[in-house]
Amino acid sequence: MADSYKITAVWKADGTYEYVDDAGAPRDLTMKPPEHFTAALVGCAGLTMHGILEKMKVAHQGITITGFAVKAPEKPAWIESVALDIQIRSSEIDDEKLVKVMELTEKYCLIAQTIKKIPSVSWTQSVIQ
Repeated sequence: MADSYKITAVWKADGTYEYVDDAGAPRDLTMKPPEHFTAALVGCAGLTMHGILEKMKVAHQGITITGFAVKAPEKPAWIESVALDIQIRSSEIDDEKLVKVMELTEKYCLIAQTIKKIPSVSWTQSVIQ
């Protein structure tokens, strides 16, 4: 059975944000690697979305993004899927604007684009005594 991970971040209208637990309290930032991965995507998406809303001059009262990651059961382990649930509190967004905000967020979120492009990874190592 695959392990799953959940990370939620809440943005205020001024763009500040924090990761929270299921009760909405600030989260202890001790995370497992899959949670760090998910937090990177959640954080990037929220920061990008906040900036896009500002550029579009669309006021919001907050954004909540929850990322759900599923780790593949095979070894070596890898993340097989990530889903984002996004809630924007705003009376100024209609369906047309929401589609545009989502398209631009996906397009300009560095982490989302990096995941889609499958970057190369190289390793160097040394021993310090």
